[in-house]
Amino acid sequence: MRDHLQSTAPGPVAPPPLDPARWEDTPAFRETFLLHYTKPDYNAALRALGAMLSNLALEAGGCPVFPSLPLPHTRHELAAAAGDLRHLQGFLTMVGEEQEDVDSHFPDEAEKIRLSRLAARLAPRVAKIAATLEEAVRQ
Repeated sequence: MRDHLQSTAPGPVAPPPLDPARWEDTPAFRETFLLHYTKPDYNAALRALGAMLSNLALEAGGCPVFPSLPLPHTRHELAAAAGDLRHLQGFLTMVGEEQEDVDSHFPDEAEKIRLSRLAARLAPRVAKIAATLEEAVRQ
């Protein structure tokens, strides 16, 4: 069965472009996690699982097992956003370090170097936004 799945599966799935206005469509798993699941059916299953988990959490909001966020809610929402940004900062830093493992003498490596350098430049910007949020929620 496993060989059959491998031989008939379409090519790998890439992370889709995400519309910030539709951020609630991707509530559970980060794209930096989902990118490792390149089989379309596995990727789709995890996205569906994420939507299900999110819906369950929202529907259970009044349940004593899942207490509501303490007030003010916005403080906790921004702390969560800062946490996601710190994750993204670390991820971009890792991608930025990939340029160190590339031999620039090979033309096909030029794109990897260019994108890796971009990630290295963006990581501190993301860190600055996260720090601003962290400072705001501490006040």
